[in-house]
Amino acid sequence: MKTIRFLSFIALISVFASCTKIYLVINGMHKPRIENKTTIKNFLDKKEMRQDNVYVICDTTHYFALIKCEQFPGIPEMWYFNKDGYFMQLRDPEKCNAENTGIINSLSDIHNYEVDSLFTFGQFLPYLKTLDGQDVGQNINETPDIYAVIFWSLYTGHLNLKVKDWEDELYNTLSSLKIKVLKVNLDLQESWNVPLDVKFSFMSKK
Repeated sequence: MKTIRFLSFIALISVFASCTKIYLVINGMHKPRIENKTTIKNFLDKKEMRQDNVYVICDTTHYFALIKCEQFPGIPEMWYFNKDGYFMQLRDPEKCNAENTGIINSLSDIHNYEVDSLFTFGQFLPYLKTLDGQDVGQNINETPDIYAVIFWSLYTGHLNLKVKDWEDELYNTLSSLKIKVLKVNLDLQESWNVPLDVKFSFMSKK
């Protein structure tokens, strides 16, 4: 198993992909911590965010695979999959995540778009588990018009306001479409059972 020390580096790099360091500091970003069901739910309660669609990465192996994935957009960010489960190539990877608001508001009118048929929603599901540790495949049996995956983390601070805004827009402005939203938390998880000495080394590192 790869150690948690490198997880922080990769996680931080993934955020820097779409925003500047100064912007992140201003918006309350902090060093990644080890999180669990309780800390995540407490955060969601505080921010008055919906909790029945929150998932986490199942283990470190899948965490690294996701971060290294060519399609991985950063944090906070979004993926879109169509009703056939194919990845919708709607985003310009060179643009900031602010582009998501425009995409969400125009989803009902988007008919011509490229898809990556080699990257599907079904391939992504095994990466996830619920906050209670259940496999996600047991909880998703819907067939929506669009699957919207929102990546977020506690350590990105005030940037999570975008997550709440995106989710509200998806549910409130797209009445003509059936949308399935998954909020995928990318914090380091206590359930990964990283050795205590490694946790201590990581958490006390300046």
